[in-house]
Amino acid sequence: MKTKKDHKQTEDNEWKDIFEAIGHSAIILDTEHNILEVNNATVKLTGLSKKQLKGKKCYKIFHKSNKAADGCPLEKVKINQRFESDQMEIELLNGFFLVSCTPIFDKNHKLVKIIHIATDVTERKHAAEALGLSEKRYKVLFENAGTSLCTFDGDGTILMCNTKFSALFNIPIKDIEGKIKLTKLISTENNKLLQINDLNPSGYEIKYTDKSGNKKDIYLQIGTMPERNEMIASLIDITSLREAEKKVFSQLQEKEVLLKEIHHRVKNNLQIISSLLNLQSHQIENADFRSIFDDSQSRIRSIAIVHEELYKSKDITSIDFKQYVINLTNYLIHTFASDLDVINTSITTNDIHLSVDNTISCGLIINELFTNSLKYAFPSSFKGNKELSLSISLSKKGIFTLSVKDNGIGLPKNINIDKSESLGMRLIKILAEDQLNGKISISGDKGACFTITFPGKTVNI
Repeated sequence: MKTKKDHKQTEDNEWKDIFEAIGHSAIILDTEHNILEVNNATVKLTGLSKKQLKGKKCYKIFHKSNKAADGCPLEKVKINQRFESDQMEIELLNGFFLVSCTPIFDKNHKLVKIIHIATDVTERKHAAEALGLSEKRYKVLFENAGTSLCTFDGDGTILMCNTKFSALFNIPIKDIEGKIKLTKLISTENNKLLQINDLNPSGYEIKYTDKSGNKKDIYLQIGTMPERNEMIASLIDITSLREAEKKVFSQLQEKEVLLKEIHHRVKNNLQIISSLLNLQSHQIENADFRSIFDDSQSRIRSIAIVHEELYKSKDITSIDFKQYVINLTNYLIHTFASDLDVINTSITTNDIHLSVDNTISCGLIINELFTNSLKYAFPSSFKGNKELSLSISLSKKGIFTLSVKDNGIGLPKNINIDKSESLGMRLIKILAEDQLNGKISISGDKGACFTITFPGKTVNI
């Protein structure tokens, strides 16, 4: 039969088993901070033996100090006579711990011992500090983003907004956050824009009328924040930008009308000059002199057609080269061909838009080559089909190829464009090499063939 002593021994053993089973550092202290008992977890945590710990002041061991640390829970227990806890930095353990002190009273309710349990919360504290720093940075960025920002939940209620957002709608922040839905601030026709679940921000332009009746153009961009189950909206007042665009567009339209009028007048003036030359040529009896006037007239006409096309075009910076070539060659055929039914002409060109300068240079070259073929390639003694072709193409490397070819009597064998005294040939050389930075290739065996290659690019419309 067990005696009272045996029961007490059993209770002591059970208490020690429980004390040792505590997974955190557990220490029994007296009211003067003296260590009475420690568990194995404390030994493992500190690297010190029970003998090295017992009988020592806890603050000397753990805080390396000669007095209790500020905010020590044990000191609070002595004052308040109840359970106390606090988070403390423990120098010996190089970390932060949640220290809880539970009082033990004797039968006279006198405080005699304290159970001191320390739980390592270092990682938790660092994570909390990192989270706090992240939140602080987020709020700083949110406030100083340069645009009006707000976050809102699934039903559109604004959870947080910055100062610029408040200023945009002229409503105090305290009257917005948690109280107003974003759908109330923007027009109902735009409410559907908030029904998005895409992780990629979506942008829209919306209209907004403030309390004073002022209409504003707003650029709204909405994105999702899955980790918060929230959405974020960025709003930029683009009213002044849209007004500036309208003003610039209006000015551009005025200038475009003016430039078109200038091209129209230049074309008319060139036509007047061409008509004067035509009238003058009728008074010239010498055929050679009259031919010079006719050639000058066709050159002026080739430039006039450029301004005519620019006047009719929607884009005043480039020329629809295919239409230009068709108009120019029709004029030349009508002017110089003696028998329209005899000469078969073909024009091959893609839909190419050239700059005004390149069009004028190419137009003058085509004028010279086409005119020469019409006037000289097919004398009355020529037998067979008469063919005259023009083509222009653009390679993938950005090289234009302009070719004018006929199957007439050909060119003199000793032709040398570099030494030619012909004004037409010299003009072709200057335009091709100096103006277009191109090269000229000539073949005169089976009719005349002039090929000019030059670098360039089409003008995008």
